[in-house]
Amino acid sequence: LASAHTHLGLYPLRTSLAGLHLDEWVRRYVWPWERLLRREPELSYYTAILALSRMLTGGVTAVADMHFNEDRVARAFTELGVRGDLSVAIMSRGVYDSFEEGLQENIALVNRLRGSALLRVRLGATTPRLLTPSEYKEVIHTAKKLGVGVHTHIAEVPEDIAYLRSTYGMSLAEFIEHVGLTEVNSLVAHGVWLDRDSIARLGGTKVTVVHCPFSNTLLRDGVAPIRELLTSGVRV
Repeated sequence: LASAHTHLGLYPLRTSLAGLHLDEWVRRYVWPWERLLRREPELSYYTAILALSRMLTGGVTAVADMHFNEDRVARAFTELGVRGDLSVAIMSRGVYDSFEEGLQENIALVNRLRGSALLRVRLGATTPRLLTPSEYKEVIHTAKKLGVGVHTHIAEVPEDIAYLRSTYGMSLAEFIEHVGLTEVNSLVAHGVWLDRDSIARLGGTKVTVVHCPFSNTLLRDGVAPIRELLTSGVRV
């Protein structure tokens, strides 16, 4: 089995999911914990060991992970013999001081693991709410130049759609077209609030929508339109 969207570094927070909406959970638990991980990067190695060991007992032998300190996470994958698809959570606010900091860390990971038989690397454009359209577009342009894919969150919560409209005057479909998301091999996590126009943009492209029913349920994000995605030719 494969798990196509994880944040292994958040494994210790798994019991804090229930009863909160995404933004409240991130503010209350995720960002404080992630700032600690940035100060103590070896914690990312130990949390990855714990999480991957748990997944292995369920038959999961391939994992796509997006988080921080992915060089430490890579060591856990190698020691346990788990196939990995790794990316750094690139953002322009939140845990990093700048967009460039996360992007350069991800590029360094690409160069470090290139040629690995067990691990490959994507660029982790976190979400349109944590990157400007120009920053998001730069991530995709860089991924194309490096010959790697992209791992991102799209339409996880309705606030994602409202933010694009109110801040940039874009629909989700227009954003997908503007940044060139379909031009690279992309893992799109959640996709709960994909509308008809954005689904049409994704059909028959290099994008794979990763359905996350357990976290979507615990965070009350909604129900992804799986049937419509499949009938529209979107890989899920």
